[in-house]
Amino acid sequence: MFPRSVARQSRSLHETSSVSGSFFNAFFHLHARRIQPQLRVKTPLEAPLVPRCTTRSKHTDRVVDSQSRTKYSKHAQEVQRVPGPPESSREYGDPDATLAIDLSREKGMSLLEAAHASGALQISPQLVSKLLEQLSKFGNDNDPNNLRNACAYLGISIDAAYTLARLLVLSPGPLDQYRGRQILLQASALGSAKATIYVVKTATKSKQLGKQEVQPALKHLQELASQEPPILPAQVAQANVYYENAMYDDAEKMYRKVIDHVPLDRNFSRIKRLAKGLRERYAASEPDGLVVAKKFTVEDKDVELDVVSARMGLARIQYYIRSDKDNAIKSWEIAALDHDDPNAYYELAMHLEELARNTKQTEPCLEKNFDNMWMRFVPYKWFEYMMKAAASGHAEACYKIGLLYMLKKQGLASQIVDLRLRRALDDSPLLRNRKSVRDWVREAMSSKGVVLCREEDQDEIIRRWFECGSQSGSNSAKMALQLVEDLKSKQFNGFQI
Repeated sequence: MFPRSVARQSRSLHETSSVSGSFFNAFFHLHARRIQPQLRVKTPLEAPLVPRCTTRSKHTDRVVDSQSRTKYSKHAQEVQRVPGPPESSREYGDPDATLAIDLSREKGMSLLEAAHASGALQISPQLVSKLLEQLSKFGNDNDPNNLRNACAYLGISIDAAYTLARLLVLSPGPLDQYRGRQILLQASALGSAKATIYVVKTATKSKQLGKQEVQPALKHLQELASQEPPILPAQVAQANVYYENAMYDDAEKMYRKVIDHVPLDRNFSRIKRLAKGLRERYAASEPDGLVVAKKFTVEDKDVELDVVSARMGLARIQYYIRSDKDNAIKSWEIAALDHDDPNAYYELAMHLEELARNTKQTEPCLEKNFDNMWMRFVPYKWFEYMMKAAASGHAEACYKIGLLYMLKKQGLASQIVDLRLRRALDDSPLLRNRKSVRDWVREAMSSKGVVLCREEDQDEIIRRWFECGSQSGSNSAKMALQLVEDLKSKQFNGFQI
């Protein structure tokens, strides 16, 4: 039901240590990343068209040696995570399931204390251990009363347990992820709006809305989406559910309801005033208005993200379902130009790409062989939009930019129709800043004394874009990166990098 990226080892982990060591690993990721709606990702080429838009960052992992013990050092801080096995309750309940990082209890406690002191964790590390121990004693993971009784016994709120579950889900430990999912489902059954929205959003993204365990959360979400004052994240999540179930009319109505609720303003100041006004109005008009108002306590940035999500969903219906491309492009332009959304930039670029592919002079595109002659006809706007999306870490956008530089390496850049785009390719940031190339040479080939020429700088540009797309989750970029690496290993005078 939830996103899975699990790194496993063969070293066994018993139940007693999983309560301490396994959970502490989740806080290692929390303290390194901090849970935010979106996080800024640096462009691999420090592109000049970097927007203000943000995107989620990647997890990191550690290297495992031949004895299946983790190498945890200052020089191994960012290593790509190994994809995990399919989800199964048997595997996630396996006491032999281990972690990517083996932290001692003392180290884990210090990380817990740091997360608690920073405000990311609402409960103390001691209560965290007691809560997990208490839940493990009940045995039945599907009974929400277990979470209710454990929280009541320890004096912990359900929302605090929800935050704890989010941290557990971030852990690469299979047992941690299983516990996190169970706590989220139980918190949703107990009426936690945050848990319900999170459960439905992740189930929608992973195409698992039909699972039996998600049905109570779907029913609760419908109640949340119809409440007043409006809960914008619930309405957006409900609209996405409608879309996945092919109920496009209902989805469009819900998307428009969110958009119409928050008026458009480039500086977003009106949205801030609106959120504040709603809290004050409901607090003054109802007897328990303060309680109702607290339910609408949402960060201004979160409100903006909800509105952008609604506009993107509406544009998706207009473009792909209604064939109303003009209005869809307007929605994407608002999401991109007013809110700097990387997905909107990518959709705008893909629309221009579709026009280029439909050009009568365009030859068939065989991307496996990098025969992308349609790129000769893309306008500079395509490059600008795609670069902004790629600079924010959009996986497929990084892959597309890599293909464009591959076209240049093939000597076909002179055939690009748009002169502005042709000049932009010749003025690559990496070619202007040779210091970055020299640093890369020292790190990769310091003992071999190999000097890169200008043509090989282009290889590095292509490799870095494909690498960025691969690390962000693009399968096409992964295959392209492997091909580039294979070619490069044969071209450096026999040296293997």
